[in-house]
Amino acid sequence: MSHLVIHCGGPKTGSSALQYTLGTSREALAAHHLDYPLVTDETDPSRPSTGNASSIPRQWKEPAAPEGGPNVFEERTQALLARLKAIPPGQTVILSSEYFSDLTCAEWHKVFDLLAPLKRRISAITYFRRQVDQVNSIFGQFIKSGFRPEPRNFVTYSLGEHLCLAPHAWLERAKALPFAGVDLAAYDRHALAAGDITTDFLTRVARLTGAAVPPLRTTPEVNPSFNGEALSLKFWLNIAAPTMPENYAILAVLERIPEFRAGARGPQLVLPREEVERIERRFAEDNARAVETLGPSFRSLLAPRPDTVEFVDVTRPPSPRACALFWRHWADAERTESPFRRGIMAGLAPRLEAALAEARAPALT
Repeated sequence: MSHLVIHCGGPKTGSSALQYTLGTSREALAAHHLDYPLVTDETDPSRPSTGNASSIPRQWKEPAAPEGGPNVFEERTQALLARLKAIPPGQTVILSSEYFSDLTCAEWHKVFDLLAPLKRRISAITYFRRQVDQVNSIFGQFIKSGFRPEPRNFVTYSLGEHLCLAPHAWLERAKALPFAGVDLAAYDRHALAAGDITTDFLTRVARLTGAAVPPLRTTPEVNPSFNGEALSLKFWLNIAAPTMPENYAILAVLERIPEFRAGARGPQLVLPREEVERIERRFAEDNARAVETLGPSFRSLLAPRPDTVEFVDVTRPPSPRACALFWRHWADAERTESPFRRGIMAGLAPRLEAALAEARAPALT
């Protein structure tokens, strides 16, 4: 029987970079009888991918279309299924989306029902990382996406029934599902094959399916991380409620600023210390059981927090330096960006100025 491998993420474990690499390497994959089918463009580096199969879980996770309109995710799922049915049996199919990492058992059974007509052996590969780093990174991603999450409420939500953070609990759920194979891996640079997520993932595909795989390495970062200074600025810029094109314009400017890159000021966390400690307590037992069950590669989940880590309160108004850097590079971008992007920036700038004025107001009272 032919194989189908589902990459389930989880979130903030190199998924976007892996998906972008697979999407732009389809010829190399096809030469080894591997298919990463696309029904939408997942190869735009300015728009982080959610995977070629994100429509499958999102049709159940996202709100229905208003007034009985079509569910775009259902439509994309049907297009994907039609594409999958046309793939020859000799090809190994790869599907990917971090949305798979948090499905309930009932939702997983819906996935198996959808894919049953393909008559393929279905396996899953899921990555896990130290939960403090993962929740911290997801929190930062929400800010990058244009939201202003309140830290304590965000952590409380993250500590709910989200198995994408708990490897041992995820394994127990997987045992109750009809997977042909399950491979759980620690997302740690020292544990990944060749220190690379794409190389590691394809190595695991080969192990599960027996397929030959190409020697691919991950395309350079397509969803860059920012440090606490940048995220504090972005948190307050989000008062302007940017649309998606406007948000991409803001991120493009932030990416121009070397001082805003993650690591520029050493290790940082953008969650309060008490919330970090709450996360550590919540997952201590699951992590210990994961090491016992899944092996020493998962010891990275038990690694102590560095004493040198800096805690950055992103809800405090941004520094004058951060604002000055942003507007300096904004002006540079206005001279070099496309006419379309410059038009977006012209309409957005006054709202961003008003947002930063509001950010400064608490400090002046």
